[in-house]
Amino acid sequence: MRKIYNELRSHEGKLSEFANYLVEKKVYNSSHSALQALRQNVKPMPIVNELYAEWRPGRLKTKDMKTYVEKTQEVFKEIKQRTLKQELQSIVDVMEEALKELTLGIKNMDKERLLQAKELLSNGLYGGN
Repeated sequence: MRKIYNELRSHEGKLSEFANYLVEKKVYNSSHSALQALRQNVKPMPIVNELYAEWRPGRLKTKDMKTYVEKTQEVFKEIKQRTLKQELQSIVDVMEEALKELTLGIKNMDKERLLQAKELLSNGLYGGN
């Protein structure tokens, strides 16, 4: 009885719901006496245990760990994909900027722009600033 009481107490409203169920099944005369019996009885009552086993499935929500793990894995996959996409997009932006600098440097024969393009490419490839 103590185990049933503690389990029902952890779920909001389920203790009184089960007490009402015991009254429906005519084990107790009132829900108050059913609640008191659940709270104070130490020795197990077979009829209460049977009724609890019959009543319990689908009444108490327990955390389904398998579903929880699958959902979190999906979230992390999505984060990784999003992060990878952003990283690739930034690499493309750096490459475009370096190509622009390289083209302008070659066109104007400007060594400063060529060095700038080289620096952009090395930063893009090797992860500089």
